[in-house]
Amino acid sequence: MKNLFLLAMVLSLPWITGCKRNTTTATSAPSPVVTKVAMQNMQFSPTTVEIAKGGTIEWTNEDLIPHTATSPVFGDSGALTSGQSWSHTFNEVGEFPYGCTFHPTMKGTVTVK
Repeated sequence: MKNLFLLAMVLSLPWITGCKRNTTTATSAPSPVVTKVAMQNMQFSPTTVEIAKGGTIEWTNEDLIPHTATSPVFGDSGALTSGQSWSHTFNEVGEFPYGCTFHPTMKGTVTVK
């Protein structure tokens, strides 16, 4: 009987003293943000995009003719045919103009903050 009493005291000790159980949970890192830009109707849509440092832009050609996303700073997608995509992750802050090498009137800007 004495052992049963001691066991009951030990088990109720956290309740009596107000001790709380450790309930921390692991959290996963946030998913990288991917912003989509369409190449359609002979233009980039949207034309201007603002993203956070570390964000990614994914260009997708939704026209029937090839396009590129080309910048002297972040590179060149190469010719993207209808339905193809290319992405770039921006790890530097700044303003990055780009265009299509096939169609000089197609221009866009990525602003990274």
